[in-house]
Amino acid sequence: MHRTVRLVRRPRGTRSAGAAARDRKAGLAEAGLLCEDRLGVPAPLHCKVHSMIRSCLVALALALAPLVPAQGASYTLFGTACGTPGFSPSLGVRGVPRLGTTFTVTYGGPNLCGFLGPISFRYRPILLTGVSRSAMGGIALPWQVPPALAGGANCLLLQSTDVVLPMPATPGGANCFASEAAFAVPNVPALLGVEFYQQWLAWLERFDSRTSTTTYTLLLSEGGHAKLGT
Repeated sequence: MHRTVRLVRRPRGTRSAGAAARDRKAGLAEAGLLCEDRLGVPAPLHCKVHSMIRSCLVALALALAPLVPAQGASYTLFGTACGTPGFSPSLGVRGVPRLGTTFTVTYGGPNLCGFLGPISFRYRPILLTGVSRSAMGGIALPWQVPPALAGGANCLLLQSTDVVLPMPATPGGANCFASEAAFAVPNVPALLGVEFYQQWLAWLERFDSRTSTTTYTLLLSEGGHAKLGT
């Protein structure tokens, strides 16, 4: 099971005055793009994520990143993952973000849930997408996760987190949660040259019924650098 996110062209003439102004400011007046999830439910252009069902990718990068000359599509890895040997998240990709095609970001690593006596736990993959590798607000990147929160590992957040996409549960599947997300890129020339970054977060939540306390640990994968092209 995987999550699919696609972008569609919104008919011209249907924007509100405020939306049109935002489009012009971001250089999107000609693109006319609107985010839409796999269920066909429109989401705002600014890609505000308010639940695991809503997620936008390319339109966010287009709104925040400058357009550059057309180039070939590419997806390259950078940085390193953190965790213990054999138990750290990893990022992979099938295909490249070429206009008019679909590419898939894959997750490898802890993806489980269950019980250990009075303790319930779940390791959930969360896909982070951002448009900067240098800063996020007032925080310089890469940013080191406090070791106490990373189980003592040296974990680095490599990018901004403009879009956060938790993987949905997969009841009856081999894993507790989906382990990949597919992104359909429309054949829109205005998207050529857009760049963005992606990183997996493995979020461990443990609940001890004896003390009614919850503890958290997070691990991070290497990063992925995407360039939309032909």
